[in-house]
Amino acid sequence: GGPLVGVRLLVSGAAETVLSLGRVSQFRFDGVPPGTYTFRIPPEGPSGPGAPSAAVTLTFPGTCQRPDMPTWFTAGRSDRRLTLRWEPSATGGAATDYEVLLNGVPVVTTGGAREVSGEVGPGTYALAIRAVNGCGLSEATPIQTVTVP
Repeated sequence: GGPLVGVRLLVSGAAETVLSLGRVSQFRFDGVPPGTYTFRIPPEGPSGPGAPSAAVTLTFPGTCQRPDMPTWFTAGRSDRRLTLRWEPSATGGAATDYEVLLNGVPVVTTGGAREVSGEVGPGTYALAIRAVNGCGLSEATPIQTVTVP
């Protein structure tokens, strides 16, 4: 088909579009929405488009967001058994784990569970929970104090 007039970018996947790029060997497009896309580039000649290139598939992740503080945190006891329960926040990034804080220091990770329970010795326990994901840690919940005689 004659001399190269330009190229087009065929996009399919999370969004579908065709971009005419002109005669370029590279380009930049900021603000790609998160998702998986397949790209093909057919050349454009004077008589129309040619056969597209081999497909290339890329995934663009969303922005990383740390989780927000867990909600509905309660700490209670029955004899010497402490039970802590909470719910994930409805906002922020999704938590992949939770940390139990004793006097502000992480002592247990829950593996994503939203309840922990166990026998403890006598004492006063200042407890809080914070959510964790690959983007960071949430603020800790307000402290719940439990005294075990």
